[in-house]
Amino acid sequence: MIQSRYSVTVNVPIELVWAKLIDIQNWATWHPTLSNIKLTDRTVKNGSVFTYHYDKTKLKAEVLEVIPLKTFKFKASAKGVTGINTWTLEEKDDQVIIYDYEEMNGLIVRLFKKQFQKGLEDGMKNWLENFKSSFSKNEK
Repeated sequence: MIQSRYSVTVNVPIELVWAKLIDIQNWATWHPTLSNIKLTDRTVKNGSVFTYHYDKTKLKAEVLEVIPLKTFKFKASAKGVTGINTWTLEEKDDQVIIYDYEEMNGLIVRLFKKQFQKGLEDGMKNWLENFKSSFSKNEK
């Protein structure tokens, strides 16, 4: 198993951050490597299933935990690799800190641990920096 953590801070209300975070069907508007996002439920809740393409890889995901304005956790799988992604929001001094923790496992991950670790770290940074940039026009 590999794991990584990353965080960014934005100057927008937590309600806006949360709304964008759980708006799964519109993730591709702020993360250009995502496409073909399909959510099976109208609302995001524990057990909701969605699919998406990350670059050319199709992933199937399940929402594991939703605590409004606090935590969004999901599991995504493709080609024998499973990742669990946990986003946590924290309000501090009129800002929102967005923490991301991800762990990834699978035979190929164990065989190519160093390469997958670097890919995970770069990917997490890219996701969160894109997410942060999507708020730039709203920041104070």
